[in-house]
Amino acid sequence: ATLNTLAAFAAAAVGALVLGFLLALGRLSDHAWVRVSVGWIVEILRAVPVLIFMMLLYYGLPVVGIKMQPYWAVVIALVAYNGSVLAEVIRAGVESLPRGQAEDGYAIGLRKSGVLTFILLPQAIRAMMPVIVAQLVVTLKDTALGFIITYQELLYLVKLLGSNAVYGSPLIPAALVGGSIYVVLCLALSYIAHRFQKRLVRQEKALRPVDALHHPVGDVTDTELIALQKHAGKFDSNAL
Repeated sequence: ATLNTLAAFAAAAVGALVLGFLLALGRLSDHAWVRVSVGWIVEILRAVPVLIFMMLLYYGLPVVGIKMQPYWAVVIALVAYNGSVLAEVIRAGVESLPRGQAEDGYAIGLRKSGVLTFILLPQAIRAMMPVIVAQLVVTLKDTALGFIITYQELLYLVKLLGSNAVYGSPLIPAALVGGSIYVVLCLALSYIAHRFQKRLVRQEKALRPVDALHHPVGDVTDTELIALQKHAGKFDSNAL
């Protein structure tokens, strides 16, 4: 059951991150029709509760002749909801950056795709990493809703054992054990994210320019780093 929980979470987390990035790019588009259309999609996906989404996929689709496995109903519902939330998180992170960051990127010859890829998105992700991790923890816990549609994840097993009359219906012990497993999984996810964030910080420090005496110059922006690397021939502005 724990492996089923982790399998659903892993697929949902990856799908939510990918969908979140795509929707965030749409929300940041210069074309009004793209920005407005994606905005409506995000708002609709955020408004539908995850459990209702799962029930629509699992119980509703067979009405029109489409049978969906509980696993995919859980994963798709989690991807749709959490992807829309992460899209707003990423968009807010990008828009919270100083406008000078993007303007400096254009000034050194980058196109919008290059500005987003090399300047805005990396800074936004670093700034919003705690919120992204918190949403992934919510995704992990929301896999428990799958037991409503008979997906055999951790809560499904807890309910099955807790209502077993042969063992005296040990609902409270089973719930305590299941809750402890969820706590361990969430703490493990937070630890992995913490290590990843520290690695990003180390990489950022490694890219910091030095003076003639090999002393760090000080805090620099991503735009300034790219400008230095561009002059060194690492980036081709025509390709961006």
